[in-house]
Order: sequence, then C-alpha cells, then structure tokens
Amino acid sequence: MNQIIVDTNDALNLGVAGGLISTKPLFEQAVRERWSSPLVLAGRCEIFDFTKGYDPNRELTAPYGIGRYDEDRRGMYESELFKSGEARRTIHMGLDIGAVQATPIFAPFDSIIWGAGYLDHVGDYGGTVILESTSREDRVYSLLGHLSRASQARWKRGDKVRQGELIGWLGARSENGGWNPHLHWQLSRLQPLKVDLPGAVGPSQRELARLVFPDPTDILKISIGGWS
Repeated sequence: MNQIIVDTNDALNLGVAGGLISTKPLFEQAVRERWSSPLVLAGRCEIFDFTKGYDPNRELTAPYGIGRYDEDRRGMYESELFKSGEARRTIHMGLDIGAVQATPIFAPFDSIIWGAGYLDHVGDYGGTVILESTSREDRVYSLLGHLSRASQARWKRGDKVRQGELIGWLGARSENGGWNPHLHWQLSRLQPLKVDLPGAVGPSQRELARLVFPDPTDILKISIGGWS
C-alpha cells in the first residue's frame, strides 16, 4: 500500500487539508525529476544547532548555514505565534538555509504558484510563496518563507513556474518576521489551507507531521552534491 488516510481533524491541526497521503519515498521522485536547490550554496556551509536556543548575534563560521529538520528548538520560538494551548510548537518541520539578505531564491521543480502572501507577525515568515508541483507522480507543495515583501508581490495564484526560475530574494530582518536572513524550505504532501504552513509543531503532532511534511535534507544534499 502506497497511501494512507490522514484524519481531517488531525490535518486541520497542522494547517493542511485531510485526505490520502503517499508513503512512497519522496527522495526517489526528486532524483527522477532532477529537483534543484532553491538557493545556490556558493561557499562553505555551517550546520546550525538550535536545540539550545537562538542567538541572532552569534558570530557565524561560514557564509551559509543549514538549520536542521525535525529539530526540537526549545527556547527559540518565544513569540505568541508559537503557543499551542499550554504547550509550545518547538519541533522544526522544514530546512533553514542561512545566507545574506537579497540572496536569490529559485523554484526547485516545475510548478504553479499555489499562493503568495506577506505574513507580518513577529516570528512569522514575512514574504511567502507556496509552489504546487506539476509532477505526474505524487503532488507536492513547497513553501519558501522569509522572503522579501517584493518577492511575494511578483506572483499570483496559478502562475506557471519552471524549475530554476527566480522566485524572489531573502528578506531583511525588518520584513522576514524578525529573523536573521535565511530561507525556510518546507515540503508538504497535503494541500495547505492558506498561504502558510506550520514551520514548527508541538511534540504531540510530531509523528503525523513527519508524514505530512517530509524531510528535504537528502534532496538538498543530492541537488548540491552533498556537504560534510
């Protein structure tokens, strides 16, 4: 069996529509379709560890950085946005790719614009674009967050985008939710309910979120030739 049913109520809690979800490895599809990195890593890359919190003033050791998928970032998400009842949403469900402000961001696969918008809460995504793949295999949605305000303004729903086409640019702290410049790249096997995806989920949602929001790490590695 290559698909399972995700309960509607569980899916709604994750900000996506319920329904059938594929269990086939997304990595194999990405290799066949030759997905590319949404950001050109043209230099050394540091692997960040945010399990002990986030220091925006820490001196970086490389021009680029990777913030890990499925990392429990307790102490990092302190804004009201990440409260979920009595608990906090601390489990990171995408990849963060750090680079300087205005770094170009590209479409990783042939797609259409599912939606674009500007999310202006403290700790939110700022400029946000969601792509819907046009693959003949499993449909995939890709959120590109923390872009500039001008990036999302370039697009409207239904616009066609070719792999490698310019989507926009990384936003400054003043327009990306207050973070150091970086791309939040998140994949979803289910359709979002709005121009947004939960970049972090609560511990009780972790198992389901891993199914709905697959890990982009190996896809990024193969598309850039790996990293050490």
